[in-house]
Amino acid sequence: MHNFSTLFILFILSLSLRGESLTDSSSNYSIENYDESIKNISALISKNDFPQAINRLEAMDKHYPKNVEIIELLASLQYWSHNYPKATFYYQTLYDMTHNRSYLVKMDEVSNTSLNDQFAAKKNFVLLKGEAYSYGANHNSEQDFTLQAGIHALGMTWIGSTASIHRYALTDRQNGLEIYSDLGDKSSKRWGFLSVYQSSNPYFLPTLDYSAGIYQGVFHDTELGLVYRHMIFQNTSVDIYKPSIALPLPWNNGMRLTEDLYWVPSSHSYASVSTLAYDQIEHLHLYYALTLGNGYEVTGVDPLLHTRTFSQTIGGDWRFSPSWSVGSSLTDGRRTNLYRRSGGEIFLKYFW
Repeated sequence: MHNFSTLFILFILSLSLRGESLTDSSSNYSIENYDESIKNISALISKNDFPQAINRLEAMDKHYPKNVEIIELLASLQYWSHNYPKATFYYQTLYDMTHNRSYLVKMDEVSNTSLNDQFAAKKNFVLLKGEAYSYGANHNSEQDFTLQAGIHALGMTWIGSTASIHRYALTDRQNGLEIYSDLGDKSSKRWGFLSVYQSSNPYFLPTLDYSAGIYQGVFHDTELGLVYRHMIFQNTSVDIYKPSIALPLPWNNGMRLTEDLYWVPSSHSYASVSTLAYDQIEHLHLYYALTLGNGYEVTGVDPLLHTRTFSQTIGGDWRFSPSWSVGSSLTDGRRTNLYRRSGGEIFLKYFW
């Protein structure tokens, strides 16, 4: 990839030119004029004044046609200015002049960077998700439908959602809002979120469900987190605490392990969730999650029915273009003395 040191080296190479003709027969520019111009352009670049540096280089290009150093500088500056068509044009020109295949590699880099910038620029989204689960014999199945939208505004990410959840032969509806933000400057590696979900006259969902969390990056891309969640039901309420740690696996680049512990002090319940994620392939995210614990089942009859929990989930999502991604997951879980829950989800996401 290009970097500023590359540009600086190119300037040093240009400044080292002495005693050779760099002009065509019609040019009246001397070597001294050329070197002085390069020095001035170098000063502009050191001040991050790329537009003025490009203007002067383009003027020099007319007086010094087919000068490799000048065209290389133009290609690099257009690249750093995110003018990828112009950068590609100059690298193509260099390849046509020299037949040096390294310029073809540079063109591929420009193309990839341009595509990645298109992905990064589209941060707002709309998501449509459907879920279906079976609870085995003598139990009603579950079907969920969710519509979600997210926007970036005021330096934060705002995600609103509405969902219809059909469970126990009953249907509840839920609306929610989540807010994500960096806490401090980028170097602090700290971020947090707030969320609130509300259901009117629900059968099994909480009437109010809100959470707050904070995450802190530490050494070697490791991240620590702590989340507090409070759920208010019609006849009771529940407090849940979730400490977590996420760390990359040292022997395989692109794999990351996250450990979450859900703890409910009032009922002495817990659930441990281990998630192994794979992100080595660009724009593709795969994961496997294993849940073990002494959990609880929230029902309209007994809000805290204790049961041992075992669950496995495998899933992923693929952003196949800057504007679209798809994802799905499959889940198989057991809650002793209650049921076996199997099923999955599928979603489609549009970015703009």
